[in-house]
Amino acid sequence: MGEGGNLSESLRVHAAELEAYAAGILRDASLAQDLMQTIWIRLDGVDATTVRSPRAFLFRMVRNAAIDWRRARMREGPTEEVAPDLVSPHPSPEQQLADRQRLARVLAVMEQLPERTRQALLMHRIEGLKLREIAERLSISIALAHALVREGVAACAEGLSHDD
Repeated sequence: MGEGGNLSESLRVHAAELEAYAAGILRDASLAQDLMQTIWIRLDGVDATTVRSPRAFLFRMVRNAAIDWRRARMREGPTEEVAPDLVSPHPSPEQQLADRQRLARVLAVMEQLPERTRQALLMHRIEGLKLREIAERLSISIALAHALVREGVAACAEGLSHDD
């Protein structure tokens, strides 16, 4: 396999999860898509033989690139001036509809999760509990609590990426 081959395959496998991760950092799904294109290009110059964990490497690569993009946008400042009294503090009807549809997709995915995974995800994301607290409540190890939350988040991200 040539340079980047193993990483390219990992990127294909984890693309939806990586894009959702980037969107969370950038707070913009279209920028996350652009960033993923940049990651594909950057992979060409990476020697895959030096990478022990392709998935972890890709997440770090996406995180670093997303942070670089956010910093660049902050340096550039706003791209257009809008009179403050013309800006509505409320989302547009289109955004409200899109948000409701995304919520419905997440709820549908969560209904399909195993009970313990759903409980761990709700405890972590809604109740704000730490993994240690989740582990205590569910009588499981902290590592298992982490795995359940990660599985739930990944399932929700995948559910959102398939419907876009």
